[in-house]
Amino acid sequence: MVGAFGVEAIGFVLIVATRPPVQYVGWVVLVLAAVAAGWVMLRWTRSGLIIDLTDEGWVVRANGRLMRGLWADVAEVSATDARVRLVPTEGQTVVIESPGGADKQRFATLLADITRHLDRHRAG
Repeated sequence: MVGAFGVEAIGFVLIVATRPPVQYVGWVVLVLAAVAAGWVMLRWTRSGLIIDLTDEGWVVRANGRLMRGLWADVAEVSATDARVRLVPTEGQTVVIESPGGADKQRFATLLADITRHLDRHRAG
């Protein structure tokens, strides 16, 4: 959807560029502002972080990437008050960081949930 809008916006700008009367300047500015706002909104929605913890494992969606793993496959865990690192026996290491140390209580809750899942899995 954004791609089609971008192509239309570029086409509109090219049409207006071939007809330079002053009356089109406002439209060009409006279209460019709309394209810029759309780009900012797209980047903003893609930068979100979603973490799903289940009894079997985890799913992390961040910056358009999807990472998942099982608690049974976790070989190593390291944590600070602003960072959690899960190292599976095979596959990609997952690092979850609190941006700029923001919302320490929420991050502490996440760390406690991860610890609870790992403890429950290893005890069972």
